[in-house]
Amino acid sequence: MERTKYFQFPHRVQDILGGRKVMKTENEGLACKIDKLAADEALVITGPIVPGGYGNYPLFEDPLNFMKRGRMVLLRTPSSLEQAIEEKMGPTRLRIEKFDYLDSQSIRCGYSWNGIRSQQKRIAHLDDVMTGMMLFSFCEHAAQEKDQITLRAYDSHYRAFSMGGAFLFNVPSMSREDISYMVRLSGVPIMPGGRSYAAWFDLQSAHACEKKANTMTFRYNVDPEVFCQHDVAAFMKLAKHVKDAEKRPVLLPFPIPTESTVWYWRKLREQVMVEEKTYDEKGKMHREKRPLNFADREVLLWQYVGLKKHKATFYARNRVQDYAWK
Repeated sequence: MERTKYFQFPHRVQDILGGRKVMKTENEGLACKIDKLAADEALVITGPIVPGGYGNYPLFEDPLNFMKRGRMVLLRTPSSLEQAIEEKMGPTRLRIEKFDYLDSQSIRCGYSWNGIRSQQKRIAHLDDVMTGMMLFSFCEHAAQEKDQITLRAYDSHYRAFSMGGAFLFNVPSMSREDISYMVRLSGVPIMPGGRSYAAWFDLQSAHACEKKANTMTFRYNVDPEVFCQHDVAAFMKLAKHVKDAEKRPVLLPFPIPTESTVWYWRKLREQVMVEEKTYDEKGKMHREKRPLNFADREVLLWQYVGLKKHKATFYARNRVQDYAWK
């Protein structure tokens, strides 16, 4: 399948609801209802998913505003490099601490942690994690080199540094066949031994996709490092390379979804719509259906985590590249 077509999801009413038993619901117990959807069923949500709908502060003006200014899951940050190493503060452990205390009505727009050296905030969104894992899977099975992620160089120089490795990748675009992004990841926690427990907190990325360019916010004194799907896919490529070459795992700042979470995410994209009130130029009210946007999916992914907890949602036992993403 062509790369761009692979990453396209249905967006028309007839593509999502057509031929299925359609049920309507208000914004209540959504994660459970969506999880139970059969393949021949579809759900129409009649109330806003982002709290209070979109409006003036303290509500949210649009989906992007919510993703920048909504409430996040804050991972615990050590007071020093020594504490991170001594207490083995790996990302999976810290995610479990927070993910397992969510409930199925939790409203979150991502998870974050602070760097140890710079205190710059790092942010990841579950919807981007899912898309990044899908991209990694596609690239691993791609026959053509232009559709694969390329790790440009890998050697053992990183062993001499306590700040983690730095690596360059070429990651294919999901929306254009003719381009790829050069991605640089630094602070990559791939050193053997305890130093990785400190290095991962300062993970950084440098590249210029549209999503990365739109992460500017006035919420913090310094703009946060917001990881996108290309960062996730690149990191997974490196983690696989280290495991294949050195037979050891790498600390993963991005959680790997279980197969049930992938099926749930696919339902969000393929079997669920929102019905909204709109008004024409004469002030007449209409009800229009639309697919879930990225903010809707983010909220509903977090509610699924709250419903099922970390082990069932983001503690994978099988290879993510072999999941049924399409």
